[in-house]
Amino acid sequence: MHKLIRLDGYIGSDADCTAPGAEHTYAWYELAPNPPVNLKLAVAPGDLLSARVSIAGDRVKLHIENLTTRRSFTKTVAMPSPNRSSAEWIAEAPSACVSGSQCQTLPLTDFGAVRFTHARASIAGARTSGTITDPAFAITELKLSAAGPMLGQPGFVTSSTDTAQARPSSLSQNGGVFTVSFKQPTSPAPRPPSATAADQLRRPPRRAAPL
Repeated sequence: MHKLIRLDGYIGSDADCTAPGAEHTYAWYELAPNPPVNLKLAVAPGDLLSARVSIAGDRVKLHIENLTTRRSFTKTVAMPSPNRSSAEWIAEAPSACVSGSQCQTLPLTDFGAVRFTHARASIAGARTSGTITDPAFAITELKLSAAGPMLGQPGFVTSSTDTAQARPSSLSQNGGVFTVSFKQPTSPAPRPPSATAADQLRRPPRRAAPL
C-alpha cells in the first residue's frame, strides 16, 4: 500500500506484494503528469518516515527521511505553475499496470494501521501555517471502498460505508495526528489481475482532498 503526502508533488513509501507473494518495500516521488520515480532510499516494514513537499515559485522541493536508519533524500525540480489547491496525507491501494495507461487498482491486504503525525500545511504569502483542523483549511475525509467509482474496483469515497477497507480515525485535538486502519469489507474483494514483477505495481490516479 502507499503512504504519502502531496502538495502538487507526491512523496512517500510503498509496500507491494508480487504475484509469487514476495514483499517489495521502497520510497518514491512523483510530479504529475510525469511517471513515479523509485528512490534508492532503503525502507523496511516498521520504519518511521518523515516527508515534506514545499513550493517556491516554480520550484518544488521534495524531502523524505527514514528516521529509523537516519538516511534521507532531497530533490528540487522546476515545475511550471505548480498546483497549490490542496495538501493530502493518504494511505491507499497500489495498482497493477500492463502499460503506462492501462492500470487496475488492486485490493488491499490487511495492513493493520498506518499512523500520520505532525501533519501541517502552510500557505505562502498568507502567513498561515497550521494543522489539518486550522480554520483556514477545508477538510475532506476519504475512505477506501471496495466498491469504488469503477465497478469492481476499489476507490475513494467521502461518506461512511460498510464496504470501506481503509478508514481514517478522528483527528487528534491539535489536528495533526490520525490513523488509517484496515477493515475487512463485507463483500468479497475483487480478484487482482496478474502481476509478475514489482515494477508492474503503480499507484492509481489521485482523488484530491482540497484544503
